[in-house]
This record gives sequence, C-alpha cells and structure tokens, in this order.
Amino acid sequence: MSLEETPLKPCKHCGFIVSLDEPDFLYPTNFSRTEWDANCYETAGGCGHFESASSPEGALERWNAELAPGEKPHYPV
Repeated sequence: MSLEETPLKPCKHCGFIVSLDEPDFLYPTNFSRTEWDANCYETAGGCGHFESASSPEGALERWNAELAPGEKPHYPV
C-alpha cells in the first residue's frame, strides 16, 4: 500500500482530522531523512501531538495505532 492509499485516523488525542496533502503533517526531521514525524499540525488547529519513526510508513503506522492504556500523547518540547 502506498502512502497516499494509507487511511489516516484522526488525532488520537484531540480528534483533529489530518491529511497527507498538508505538508505540516508528515515530514523528515533530519537531513538524512532517517527520522520522520507525523504531526497533528497546530498551524490548522491541531494539538501538536506527534509520532516519530525511521520511515514515513512507520510514522503513519504509529499515527494510526491506538494509545496503550495509560500512555500519554507525545508533544513537542
């Protein structure tokens, strides 16, 4: 399944609806493109929660995963 075909769940913390068409949602966090963030982008009203992984596919997989019982959302420091 390609990135564009991946169904996206709303933010697991605030319910904000994200889109792959929004450049603030999924992006590399370093020049070597070995770390990626999927982000509930505050620029459009999201809460800033994010999920990180070593690939865009991994970041989307973590984004779509449910929070474990007692797990807190991740926010920028």
